[in-house]
Amino acid sequence: MEWIAGMGLRRFVAGSLVVLMLLAVVACGDAGVGESPTANPAERDRVAESTVSPTMQPTEPEPAPTQIPVIAPPTSNPLNLDPDGDGWYTAAEFQIALDNEASTMEFAPDYPMTGEQAWDNFRAGTDPSDSEFQIGLEHTILSGYRECGWMLTWLVAYTSGDPETQQIALTHLGVMVEPGYLGDQGSLDIVTSMLGQAQMGDPAGIQQWVNANCQNRVWAD
Repeated sequence: MEWIAGMGLRRFVAGSLVVLMLLAVVACGDAGVGESPTANPAERDRVAESTVSPTMQPTEPEPAPTQIPVIAPPTSNPLNLDPDGDGWYTAAEFQIALDNEASTMEFAPDYPMTGEQAWDNFRAGTDPSDSEFQIGLEHTILSGYRECGWMLTWLVAYTSGDPETQQIALTHLGVMVEPGYLGDQGSLDIVTSMLGQAQMGDPAGIQQWVNANCQNRVWAD
């Protein structure tokens, strides 16, 4: 998540919605390495003609770089909060979107979250009332709380020897490896490995995630 400043307006941006697979095409020159091109134009044309098969057909143009859309999960129960259709919420609209999105998520019982609390945490120490918020940011923010809550739940259950709660937590965390949830294959590989470790009783991956992403979060009452 980032914000873009310009013209006195801050725009808070959700995660990337597409991943581009760039196909590198290396173009070689007419002359090979260490070779000198034929100086005489007539001789050059004669050599070119002699090396082209008379049955050779024109080649098809190189395909354009492949664009693979990876669509971030949309608001689970979207409201018509963007009447101008520009893809951005006002601050008031964003608060409603957070409330709406929070109502669709199942947070860990010991780590609850509401749209109101998420908004308070988001704007702590700032005044974003004149800012705009990209549609989908509400999902990004609240998903982070949901993921952290269930990871913390798993760690507590692991420490206390509660395999039933561990499995419940892993079931909820399974949404992270569903198609389209994460925006890139690298992230998917990391999360898949982390959850696989946890399933085998190894807390290292989840502990690292919690250390990096879940510190100092303020939960709802």
